[in-house]
Amino acid sequence: MWNKYCKKHHPIIAKGYGTSHVWRRMTSIREEVEHEIWWQNKAGNSSVWFDNWTKQRAMYHIEDTAKEDEVEVKEFSIEEGWDRETLLQNLSLEMTDHIMENISPPNILFGNDVAWWMANAQGRFTVKSAW
Repeated sequence: MWNKYCKKHHPIIAKGYGTSHVWRRMTSIREEVEHEIWWQNKAGNSSVWFDNWTKQRAMYHIEDTAKEDEVEVKEFSIEEGWDRETLLQNLSLEMTDHIMENISPPNILFGNDVAWWMANAQGRFTVKSAW
């Protein structure tokens, strides 16, 4: 579905008009559930703007500086850790401090980022936990 309906857009901002019934339904409920998905930073391949990788919600919703560009978390880091300069150029001071103090910088050796469902203690999605 991502290839068919999202094209070059992240699913959070993809439109649901003129598409299949299933896709329209998915886009109608995403506002209710997307904030419950936390992307654990590992290699840093989550979207800076559209994925909730800080446990604060997606930057697209909470930062005035959010862009519609597809930028991965790892692009805000350098070999030694977080690139504070790049973070400050794109995010608020408060968010930059939160990231630097609470989130480990990306490392390709850790594997891909992992999605966790925050609505239940095990981190696994169930229909019961969503409704």
